[in-house]
Amino acid sequence: MPSPVEIPDVVTIDVEPGLTVLVASDIHFAPTRTEASAWSAEHLGARLRGVEGPSLLVLAGDLVEAWAVMPADVAGALDAHPEFVSAVAAFVSQRERRIIVLPGNHDGRLGWSAEDVQAVTDRLGAEVAFAVELVLLVDGDESRVRIEHGHQFDPSNAFHDPRNPDDTPLGQHVVQELLPDLKSAPGNSFLDGVESLFDPRAVVSFVTSRIFYRRVLGRLWWFLVPLALVIGLRVGFAIGLVTDDDQRLSPFAEQLLWLDVLAVVFLSLIAFVGYLVVNRAWSSASSVMAEQRGVNQNDLARKAAQDKIAAGLAGLVSGHTHCPELSAVHGGFYANSGSGVKSVVPVAGRFRLPHVYLPHLQISWVELEPTPTGWHARLMEGWREVPGATQLEKRFAQSQGAHPTDPAVVATYP
Repeated sequence: MPSPVEIPDVVTIDVEPGLTVLVASDIHFAPTRTEASAWSAEHLGARLRGVEGPSLLVLAGDLVEAWAVMPADVAGALDAHPEFVSAVAAFVSQRERRIIVLPGNHDGRLGWSAEDVQAVTDRLGAEVAFAVELVLLVDGDESRVRIEHGHQFDPSNAFHDPRNPDDTPLGQHVVQELLPDLKSAPGNSFLDGVESLFDPRAVVSFVTSRIFYRRVLGRLWWFLVPLALVIGLRVGFAIGLVTDDDQRLSPFAEQLLWLDVLAVVFLSLIAFVGYLVVNRAWSSASSVMAEQRGVNQNDLARKAAQDKIAAGLAGLVSGHTHCPELSAVHGGFYANSGSGVKSVVPVAGRFRLPHVYLPHLQISWVELEPTPTGWHARLMEGWREVPGATQLEKRFAQSQGAHPTDPAVVATYP
């Protein structure tokens, strides 16, 4: 086992107007490059090369994927993305530049592994700490912004002791034990993308959605074929029994038509009951997540921001949820730096049907600017659709709204 290392709980930095602060998180670099990791490395590298003047880069957790990669290889993950490493090296080589890496939950090894900390410091020229606090003087008073990964706000992914290698939260067991079994199980191709879930604990609702759209709804038309044939034959037969004299259906033909009507009504009732059952199953599956973290994935972190701002903080920046956000909170702000990964997320279904899980690539980060009057912040986001959903799923998914393809400002504060 790598020898333990002590890193500070919080690094406090006094800042002045003119400093540029970049906060990115949840890039999940792995030793094997992916389309998502290459895209993130490209855009983050370009932004770092475009920074001018005094700057601070905070990589706020889960820079490296060390849960789904066995054995974990922090050095290999960075070496697989040389364009990002070189951009960081160029960034930190300038005067008045600094980079701090925070352990997340997926790369929590940085809290206790001297070998992994050394890999980060050697390749990125970075410091490692559990949190950062920025202190700006405004009219003689301190205005503080705290930056941390945010998994400690999530009960299923929080560490009791982040310096203990034997501390393994529920989320780690889901990623390392449940998801690989689901992915590799025979006949489970309909679970493609389960390893990219926006939250691994959403696996129950994900499975429910995929079964409904790909195993039930996707094959429902087969039930309509024999029904259409039966109805067609019976209607044709009944029409053939119409008399030439009074143009009336014979009593036998009328009975056949009534039987067809009853069959249609019966099948409609079955479909309606099936719809109610699916929606109830979906609601139950979704509640597994809702009880833990809230329907809005940033609820717990935003609540923590409210409490910290009420206690005197100016703002809180976190990541972890992969849901970028920048919002005003009781005289301060909460920001979520989002992620730089392929993410499979739930999208509301049409006609109150279950959510549809659609994949996309996302890259986002937060930029902070201390000014003489306080803090300014902006949220950058880039978003791109990728294959992975069926045409039926796309047809039943509601619109996800407009997203910039390349990173652009999507929110500002104040």
